[in-house]
Amino acid sequence: LDEEDGAAVELLLADCAARLLQCAGRWEDEAGGEPAAEGGEEEEEERALCEAELLGLEPLEHKVRADAARLVSARLCAPRDMGADAAEAMRGVLMAMASESEGLAWRKSGGLL
Repeated sequence: LDEEDGAAVELLLADCAARLLQCAGRWEDEAGGEPAAEGGEEEEEERALCEAELLGLEPLEHKVRADAARLVSARLCAPRDMGADAAEAMRGVLMAMASESEGLAWRKSGGLL
């Protein structure tokens, strides 16, 4: 990763945090005995905007996101950065995002990346 990739890495981390918060809300509903809430209109619109933004990225931008997700996942340290459960959850989300971004990079580049 290069210094000019900073904005893409920041966006990746913001997306990761948003996904973790969505998961946390669902877990709280299930733990409280309430059925998990279905995504409301607002959540669906937000998800559609995120997907549209991702689809608008260039193949190399997707590759940067995938590389950044793998790097952050590998560098997370429990207990220094966070607890073990939180680190496990964040690594899982980051690796899913890396896989998603790699797939998009590959498809948008015609299999070149």
